[in-house]
This record gives sequence, structure tokens and C-alpha cells, in this order.
Amino acid sequence: PVVELADGSSVHASHVMSESSRSIQQLYEALPWPPPNARGTRRSILLSSWLTGAVFPRRYPIAHGRRVLVAGCGCGESALELVKTVAGIEVVGVDLSQPAVSAAQDAIAGLERDDGLADQATARFVCADLTNTDDMAALGSFDLVICHAVADYVPDRRALLTTLAGALNDHGVVYLSANTPDHPAAAVRHAFNALGVPPVSLAQAVQAASGTDSGGLTPVQRQTLRMVAAALGAGGGVPELGELPASVLAADVFYPFAHHLPPHQWVTDARDAGLVLAGSRVTSSAIADVLDSAVLPLLGLCKGALGELFQRLRHAPSVEMLLSASRAEPPPFDDLKTLGSWVPSLDESLPAHALPEWSADQPDVARPLRVQSPGYPEVTVHTTAASLAVLRAVDGTRTLADCARIAGVGLQDVYRPVWRAWVSDLLHLRSP
Repeated sequence: PVVELADGSSVHASHVMSESSRSIQQLYEALPWPPPNARGTRRSILLSSWLTGAVFPRRYPIAHGRRVLVAGCGCGESALELVKTVAGIEVVGVDLSQPAVSAAQDAIAGLERDDGLADQATARFVCADLTNTDDMAALGSFDLVICHAVADYVPDRRALLTTLAGALNDHGVVYLSANTPDHPAAAVRHAFNALGVPPVSLAQAVQAASGTDSGGLTPVQRQTLRMVAAALGAGGGVPELGELPASVLAADVFYPFAHHLPPHQWVTDARDAGLVLAGSRVTSSAIADVLDSAVLPLLGLCKGALGELFQRLRHAPSVEMLLSASRAEPPPFDDLKTLGSWVPSLDESLPAHALPEWSADQPDVARPLRVQSPGYPEVTVHTTAASLAVLRAVDGTRTLADCARIAGVGLQDVYRPVWRAWVSDLLHLRSP
């Protein structure tokens, strides 16, 4: 098999997987990620209620008693956020870099000493190869596998997906995020190749100079970085490229290997590993731009199918997906009689008492409802006063038909805005 490199060239897979794996391991042993000055700068995106939306009501993956694997844990940022926040959760972090694992172990020891863990939450960290079947099998099975900003840098991505799939229990899901060809780093790498400066050479220079004042980059290389940032323009995504610390550039821009694949390729590879797309973060933002009059072709699609559709239509710099071993059937929005017997419940990020009371003068006129979910920017859902009245009647036990009756409206008048709330993971529906 042939592997395509980030610079567009192709080589035999066995060579890439051996040479690149060694280079990546050496890089992250010299420069554990994330660097200490980058920690604590943002709330972990992994705690968003979106993670539960694609699998509800089968089993919440982040809750008391759940086992979570952080695949490629680095210095433990995401794992530590979980054990500080979720009581009773068990987290296992795995990384190829022993210095990173040691840093994570020191951090968890500090939390234990300072009583900074949530009640009964535990975490341990292991140095292992994510693509090694035996190493991964020894860790047991998990409710959730988090693989955030890691898969791009694993040469044998198919082996990675296979081991991640094998780590799931019967209800488990994989959270996978990866950069696409539209990511700014891809453009930067191509620019340096065009200038005759292989990106990997910069990473090697930084790695060799680790711990020195120079950081490994010459003044000319810094000027080149500033020139590339300016050429990319304001929308290029990296205006501060020329000023980034050398360690960040080496580990997050000029790494030895990167896939930068289109989202549908990850979906195809995941399917080969026995996983299906259960949901995609892009769906919520994309659906806000679709008018009610145009949603009919979408009503019969599950969240996975919607995610795959919108990932193909939208060119985002990165993609966030939930992958599951089984596909959940969507509620029958195209069969209102059956839909009425389903039981809705509001996501914890949207309590009924927080819903606004809009004027009923124009009950069927759609307006934007802005919702802030933990760890994510504001989400806008287009809904109506009539559908809000239905949502306020939701208590987790009443059927959708009962909620519509309490609100004084017919289900045929509100099912499209209700569908939007379901797609955006603000409303969950379970079959009777």
C-alpha cells in the first residue's frame, strides 16, 4: 500500500509507518505536548453535551461509573479536565511519549495531593502504542474513547481505528477530531515546501535545540513565517504564525507526518474498522442555515447521515465526529402519528425554565433561539413561539403529542422546529 505525505508525495506504507512513527515519538519525547504554558488556556471541548446527543438515550458516555480512554493523552490536559469535573469517572490516558506520560502522572499526583479530584474520580496514564493490538487490549473496554487532534499524526490510521473500535464496550462510542485539507497548517506546510524548506527540517531543528535560548529557528526562518502568515491573509487562520513559540510550531505545525484528509475518508476508514458515524459537530451550525421549507428531504436521515452530508458540503478546517459500532434509527419525523408517541426530554444544557416566553401573536414565525452549551460557542436554533410552548411542556415522561396538546398546538404545526432542536442535540427523543 502507498501512503500520501502532507507535501503531496507518496511512498510505500511500511517505510512511512516505521520512519514516521520513530520521528513522531522522538519529537514528542523532546517536546511533550501540550507545552506547560499552553495548559489551562481553554475549557476542554470534550465536556460538551453534544457528545451525548448522538447516543442518547442508550447510554451517556460521560457520567459516574463510566470508563473513558484518552487516546494520545499528551501531558494529560483532557484527562485531567474530566477527573476534575465528573464524579465517579475512571479515565485511562495513553501516549507514545514517556515524558508526556510522566508529566500527566505528576499532574494527577498533584490533584490527589491537593484534593482537586471530583468525588471518586480516578485517572492513570500508560505509555503505549495506540496501534498495538495487545497493548490496547490490556487496557480493557470503555464507554468513551477520546481521540482529539491525534489521528492526523498516526501514520497507520486504519490500524488506529481498528484498535479504537476494539476498545469499546457494547454501548461505547469514539470521539474523533482531525484536521482537514482546509486546515491552515496544511497551507503553511505546502508553502514551506514550495520555498524549498521541508517542514520536517524545521521540526528537527527545534527538537535539536530544545532547552536552548534560540529555540532552533533562525531570524530568516522567523521572517519567512511572518511572510507566509501575511500571504495567507486575515482569513488564513494563523495571523500569529511568526510569533508562536518554536516548540508549538514543531509539535503543532511542522510535525514529521500529517494526513489532513477530507472528512469522508475518515468515515470510510472507520466503516472498514466496524464503526459508523453517529453524529458530527458541523450539523448544528449547518442546519441553522436551512429554511423550514427546505428540510423535508432531511427528515428521514439519522444524525450520522446528516453529519456526513454536511461535512461534504462545508469546508471546515477540522472535523469532530462520534463513531459507534451501531447506528441509531432516527425518530419518524416523516410519520407524525408515530412520532407523537415518542417521549421527548430536554438536554441538561437547556432546562425548561430557561426557555424564553415569546409572544404568541405570530406563533408560526421562526426566530433564532441562541443557546450556550458548555465548552462551545453559542449555537443558534431557528424555532417558533408555538414550538417553544411545546418544549416548555417537556418533562421527560410526556409524549410529544401530549406536549403539543398542553401547548395548544397541533404536532403538524411544530414538528419542523422540534426536528431542529433534535438535530442540535437540545432535545432527545426515545421510542415508546
